[in-house]
Parts: sequence; structure tokens; C-alpha cells
Amino acid sequence: MKTSFAAVYLIIGAGVAFGDNTDGFYMMGNDLYEGCTDSHSGVAEYVMAVFDYSSHVAWTHKAMDARLCSADGVKSSQLRDVVCMYLQNNPTTRHEEAASLVSQAIREAYPCTN
Repeated sequence: MKTSFAAVYLIIGAGVAFGDNTDGFYMMGNDLYEGCTDSHSGVAEYVMAVFDYSSHVAWTHKAMDARLCSADGVKSSQLRDVVCMYLQNNPTTRHEEAASLVSQAIREAYPCTN
């Protein structure tokens, strides 16, 4: 349960750190992309919160298709770079909800093999 609250806190906290969002409560891809140029913006923390929360949901609810995978030794800064590159290369989707875009970027870069 602590992990869930920590992930939610990080996601909400990251949303506050990125500024105004006129699209509603959720952080949008455009908000996240703006933080990609600053290594202290909280993007890596947001990405890790989404990653951790997806693992929590997958194991708690036995919904393995919800999990995200990565290779051994991948650092949070690498996942951040993967997400930022995805956002840069897919500008037509940046108006969508950020957590979904994070999930999509990680799934494309590191598909789960088992």
C-alpha cells in the first residue's frame, strides 16, 4: 500500500511541478515534454512512478498485461530519455494523457518477453 501512495504522490507532485494544465486533472504529454529539457524537472520521477504503479497493478490485480518491463541494468535516466525521445518523435500524440504515453514509450522500447 505504501508503494501505491508513493506513486500517486509522485504523479500528483510531478503534475504540480510542471505548471498549468488546462486539459483537466491529468498531466498531459505536452506538460511532460516541456520538462524534458530540464534534468531537474521531475520527468524521471514521474516516469518511475508510472513504471512502479503499473507493476503494482499488474501483481495486485493479476493483470500482467498492465506491467511494464525493462532490460537488466536500465536506469531511471534511461527510461526518462526513452520517454522524452518518444514524445519528441510523436508530437501528434502529446495532447494525450502523460501516463499512457509513458507506458507506450516503455512498451515499445522494452517489450515484455515473458
